[in-house]
Amino acid sequence: MKSRNEKTKLNWRVRLMLVLLTAMLGVTAGGWLGGGGAAWGRNRWSPPATPANGQARRQLSFAERVDYQRRIEQVYWRHRLWPAENPGPKPALEAVMSPAAIEAKVADYLRQSRALEFYWQRPLTAEQLQAEMERMAAGTKRPEALRELWAALDNDPFVIAETLARAELAERLLRSWYATDERFHGKLKQRAAAELGQHPTVAGLKRGGGDYLETEWVKRDAEPRARPGSRSAN
Repeated sequence: MKSRNEKTKLNWRVRLMLVLLTAMLGVTAGGWLGGGGAAWGRNRWSPPATPANGQARRQLSFAERVDYQRRIEQVYWRHRLWPAENPGPKPALEAVMSPAAIEAKVADYLRQSRALEFYWQRPLTAEQLQAEMERMAAGTKRPEALRELWAALDNDPFVIAETLARAELAERLLRSWYATDERFHGKLKQRAAAELGQHPTVAGLKRGGGDYLETEWVKRDAEPRARPGSRSAN
């Protein structure tokens, strides 16, 4: 029989299996991160207990993800300040965000997860999602709001990982990989470098093949200074 420590080590080695399914509104993805509840101590999240052997691998359907996303948006909306200049009461979330908009958010982070695997062969792993949750817990400036978010997700580490953490991590990693990928930016980068070589001055850039936009910023003192030779108003 394996000891509890051996089981724990084994659990953290399990990789997140990304299952891609074509659905009416997008794709669904499932992962394995273990079960159990989340515990808070000094504003940090404690890892869940090791699940029992033989527990079935969990997945979230698209409909379940949409329901959890709606809960997340409810928390965000409750914590969003309502302008004091607006005399009317703060409306309900349903008045400012449609069900279709919530579904689109879920579809977006699932597509981003799929893109990480398809274009860069970097599917999100259980270890990455675990680290993302711990980053949230350690770096939050509003622990009460984070507790409320996780409570809205039933304090379930698997659900938190597959919704809140996946959405944040997928977007951040996708932006990072895309920004440096020569397959998408190589030709444009070469063209820009060539034109900079031909037109090294600002005036020359205006004759380049791309769009040239110029913005002038003027720094002003808090109070205007008197010009030399002018009389003071006093």
